[in-house]
Amino acid sequence: MIGTNTRTTRGIGPPQSEEGLSCDEAFEILSNRRRRFTLDCLAESGEPVDLRTLSTSVAARENETDVEAVNAQQRKRTYTALRQTHLPKMDDLGIVNFNAARGIIEPTDRIDQLESYLEQITTPNMPRGEFYLALTIVVALFVGATTMGVVSTAWFTNSDVVYFGLGIVFVASLFDVGYTRVFSHRRRRCRGEPW
Repeated sequence: MIGTNTRTTRGIGPPQSEEGLSCDEAFEILSNRRRRFTLDCLAESGEPVDLRTLSTSVAARENETDVEAVNAQQRKRTYTALRQTHLPKMDDLGIVNFNAARGIIEPTDRIDQLESYLEQITTPNMPRGEFYLALTIVVALFVGATTMGVVSTAWFTNSDVVYFGLGIVFVASLFDVGYTRVFSHRRRRCRGEPW
């Protein structure tokens, strides 16, 4: 990722510390839909972007359309809000380096701290209960089909099928436990400490 953790382009206030964003700062940035779209576009790019290109990409996401279909009014509305409000705020927190005079936005390493939370917000998730219910039904149907002879068991025995099904559920559970521990560790660090 291109960039540094100190603000150099706007020159307002002291440089950001190397410790990182506090949870309050991260949640404040992510609380706004337009900023989330902006972060998503910058994370995809991974390099400096000009304001016109960024505002067009963000406007396309806001209006759920292609970049080519964004009209002048949509682009201008997004451009103005990014230039006057959102980019200066992200620059102040050291998430981007925003050169207002040149209209260039450069993501910093701090954007990485927000990416995992951004994925959680922008990626539709199946609730846990529904996921495990669906997984159990699929495994039960497969075990039932092999037991009744609907599926050929020439290469494996019925007990192999049961162990295979249990293995799938076990691996999914292990992944879920590991994933949950990572995020609960982040939440613990969020109790007033930088992360």
